[in-house]
Amino acid sequence: MAPQILKQKIENLLEYLEALDKFKNISYEKFRDEHHFAIERLIELLVVAGTDLLMHKMSLEGHSLPTTYRTVFLRAGELQWLPTDLSEKLADSAGMRNILAHGYDRLDLKIIYGSVNQFLED
Repeated sequence: MAPQILKQKIENLLEYLEALDKFKNISYEKFRDEHHFAIERLIELLVVAGTDLLMHKMSLEGHSLPTTYRTVFLRAGELQWLPTDLSEKLADSAGMRNILAHGYDRLDLKIIYGSVNQFLED
């Protein structure tokens, strides 16, 4: 069953990336006025899908499981599943996911807008 679960998680991740890719050349005004909620949700889904995939792999291989989204990405770097610089960038994205999901602070839409291409690149 595990290979099917991993396959599905990868397919979900690719689906979210494809959906986000449609917004890579959007103007800030169009982002702000029409699409920021959809983009925010895609960012959340990407972080969750990425951590789900990594946690499942960690579980399958008998590794201790991290307790936060951030530490999942950092642990993947320690395990050399991801390059260290990428694992650190993805760990930072977990912080953005937390702000989006929990509304810890007033959102700066310009930061979210500016992060779309970074998410796609990473």
